[in-house]
Amino acid sequence: MIFKATTLLSLLAATLAAPATLLPRQTVPDSAFNFIAKYTDASICEKDMNALYGKFWIGRAPYPYCSIRMNPRDCLRPNVTGIRIEKYIEFSANLSAIAVEKVYIHPQTLALSFSRGGVEGADPGLPLPEGAITRGFTLGLRNDGYYELGHIDAGYGFFACPAERDGEFQIFVDYKYGLTQKDSCHYFIPAGKPTDAKAIIYT
Repeated sequence: MIFKATTLLSLLAATLAAPATLLPRQTVPDSAFNFIAKYTDASICEKDMNALYGKFWIGRAPYPYCSIRMNPRDCLRPNVTGIRIEKYIEFSANLSAIAVEKVYIHPQTLALSFSRGGVEGADPGLPLPEGAITRGFTLGLRNDGYYELGHIDAGYGFFACPAERDGEFQIFVDYKYGLTQKDSCHYFIPAGKPTDAKAIIYT
């Protein structure tokens, strides 16, 4: 499904009619959340939002959970990526048990991404690019009981754009209305509930 301006505006009107109440930092639940695509069309609706290869996806399996002492064959392969809210404004990820990851919006592509510190002789890591947007993420509680992940400068919001393989979508943020390929993408709201996922992201 390709979103034209009228379709996008009608979806936005429907979701904004019941906006999420932003949570103060001290009231954010002490739990990990599994975020799924909500308030969108059937091709991605209710599907998990997972982290893999430094980016976030719908339709791809999540990042394996490994320690530097683990044989790669023994790495845990969770069903979903969990997100744990800590700082509320920024969030970082502990997906690999090697080093702490930081979640950010890529300054050029506007892809929702994550970096990872390296371990000498074990893991080169995933560097944080210059100009990476790490601040401004928000968490809100919706009337339907879901927790909504957002960003104060998200423009029209979060979009899942078709990847090379059928059924896979990469996640982008319309940061300051700068996302140019919106017409070929699916607008959605990342909405989550508590999970016991092994792969954890922190904010």
